[in-house]
Formats: sequence, structure tokens, C-alpha cells
Amino acid sequence: MPRPAFAADYPRHEGLDQLLVAFEAGNYAYVREQAPRLAKADVHENVRNAAKDLRRRIDPEPTAAYLWALGVALVLLLYLFYVTQ
Repeated sequence: MPRPAFAADYPRHEGLDQLLVAFEAGNYAYVREQAPRLAKADVHENVRNAAKDLRRRIDPEPTAAYLWALGVALVLLLYLFYVTQ
């Protein structure tokens, strides 16, 4: 199976390959659950770093979370302005 471009430098490891297959299939719940386990397992440091990187790739961007919160705050502010006027 061809690897994604970002995973070209990942080492070959059975557990990591399973994570990549799940990632490519869109099974992010499996990646979210198994990547930390692989990172904590007694494996080579490169495998642990690759598992951590793969887990990080499915996390939302912090900027998106801040913008979402800002949008919610703006809607609430506009609603309060509308109610009080």
C-alpha cells in the first residue's frame, strides 16, 4: 500500500502501518485510540514519534477553535444587543 506523502519518512512497523491504513480509510477514532498506545509502547523512538505525529494530525487546529469561539461570542453579543434594543 502506498503511504501518504507526509508519512514517507515514517519507519516501517506493523502497528504504525495499521494506523496509517485506518487514517487513510478515515477511521480517526481508531487512530485517536491506538496512536497513544503505540507511542507509550516499548518500541523504537522513531515509531513513537511517528505515532505522536499521526495523532497530532487529526487534532483540530487551535486557530480554528479560537475563531469558532469568537464567532459564538459575536452571535451572543448581537443577540443581546437585539434583545436590549
